[in-house]
Amino acid sequence: MTACLEGRGYTVKYGAPVQAAAPPPPVPTRIRQAPTAVSELKYRPLRVQIDGGYSVAAGTTKQNFDDGSNIGFGLTWFPTSALPVGLRVDGSYSRFRARDAFRDLYGDGFTSGHQNIYGGDADLQLDLAHASSRAKMYLFGGAGWYREQTYLRQVSLDYGYICDPYFCEPGYFPAVTAVQRTTSPWHSSWNAGIGLEVATDTMASFFIEARYQQISQFGGKMQFVPIRIGLRF
Repeated sequence: MTACLEGRGYTVKYGAPVQAAAPPPPVPTRIRQAPTAVSELKYRPLRVQIDGGYSVAAGTTKQNFDDGSNIGFGLTWFPTSALPVGLRVDGSYSRFRARDAFRDLYGDGFTSGHQNIYGGDADLQLDLAHASSRAKMYLFGGAGWYREQTYLRQVSLDYGYICDPYFCEPGYFPAVTAVQRTTSPWHSSWNAGIGLEVATDTMASFFIEARYQQISQFGGKMQFVPIRIGLRF
């Protein structure tokens, strides 16, 4: 066709070849990641706690008793989230092993003994300002009532016959020869302490706290520092 047209005096020109349009670039897909759940302390008016730990004898108490152990439970009530002040009620049980100086007060011959202390406290709790919603520190203190139960016993070696299912033979064996139990009236007490609470991945929170406890007695006082670890729900 080109030769025919040129032979007749026409000039033939060709334009640039038409190129196919480039396909549009792929649209990037945005993947949304679910936000990671962060544990935080949420306001709940009423909370329950259980705890336990180690009790350090203090003052004149450590002359009569070794350090002991404790367990407890309690309720905490914050009337409103606008105020960092709440009311807490705690019940606790502590046990201390008696030393020689305490056993001698009841006469010679007692070889072992312990004292149980049980009762409760009504305290005010003040949450301190904190930058993180996951943890907080708090102060608390108040008054309570406690009783003391003392158990002493005398163990001595007695001479006699020791028997088993097959035969008997003479010898010495330990025997409890004296027991004394006393329970005091209810005594007033006061306490003050500090604590740290940290949120967990569940509805509960972990806490550790220590307080100074003083119980009034006839002619003296019981002093100790319970250090407790527990959970609040």
